[in-house]
Amino acid sequence: MHRNAALPPLATKAPCQYGRGFSVEEFDFSRVTFSPPFEMSVFRVEPHCSSVPESHEDTELWLVAAGTGQLICGDATSEIQPGLAIALPAQTVHQVVNTGAVTMEIFSIWWIQA
Repeated sequence: MHRNAALPPLATKAPCQYGRGFSVEEFDFSRVTFSPPFEMSVFRVEPHCSSVPESHEDTELWLVAAGTGQLICGDATSEIQPGLAIALPAQTVHQVVNTGAVTMEIFSIWWIQA
């Protein structure tokens, strides 16, 4: 097995605040030696706060890393918790509501349209 030297962690860009208790940090791929075909961010929703309702042109894949709450996606509401992976279709209005006592942390990946 070939072992590489330790890889440095990816840096994130400065966090953007989108309302009370909701922030997004995009990962910065400018220092890696390849061009991934996707973008990635981590967003955080503080307890008893929510993200803004939004939709995107791209399909997103989410991984819930911390916190519990609800995902409102179109007309459906689902409970979400750590370890849950979610695929959000393009053009689907969605919002996250933190109903728990700790900050929700969700990683989002979306593919770059060629």
